[in-house]
Amino acid sequence: MGALWWLKNYGDWSVFVANRVNEINRLVPSPFWRHVPGELNPADLLSRGSSRLFSDSLWWEGPSLLLEPPSNWPIDRLACETSEVEREKKEINHSFYLVDVAVCEKREEKAGISRDWKFDSSRDRTRGENSHKNCSS
Repeated sequence: MGALWWLKNYGDWSVFVANRVNEINRLVPSPFWRHVPGELNPADLLSRGSSRLFSDSLWWEGPSLLLEPPSNWPIDRLACETSEVEREKKEINHSFYLVDVAVCEKREEKAGISRDWKFDSSRDRTRGENSHKNCSS
């Protein structure tokens, strides 16, 4: 779904990605690109094992929904997820965590406690935030 997101959204892509996205959108405009759920996607058959591949009509004929009008196709989840991603980007405040960690470290230093703080992912930020709540009491 990552490539589809690139095709339907404008962003600060690297030059390589931006050039490819522009070329693809020039040939086939983004309104024509839709997400196909995994259970209806012939390409996903390969991940289910090759024994099913040759006997499955999905591989040879594609999903039957393509024979129906587009109004009957599944809802495009990408449109919903895009707005959620943008909203989450705006909600992240990295300095909040760094300030809290600094305060917590000073308290631990005075108490003679030593910890190694690292924030490489949202999981680590959550762990750091929880640790801060624990040390502030």
